[in-house]
Amino acid sequence: MAIGKSGRVVIETDPLFKEKLHEAVKKEGMSLKEWFEKKAQEDFPFLINLKEDKNLKV
Repeated sequence: MAIGKSGRVVIETDPLFKEKLHEAVKKEGMSLKEWFEKKAQEDFPFLINLKEDKNLKV
């Protein structure tokens, strides 16, 4: 899978799963972007300071 330099994350998934995921996340009061970033930071806490430290190598 290609990794570009934009800020976009593209994931191909089942359309019904995508629809249900959007519904569930919306019920939690979040956007899919907010949910994704929250979950990623929970699993990879060292990513939290990436915006402040652009020299950090992951």
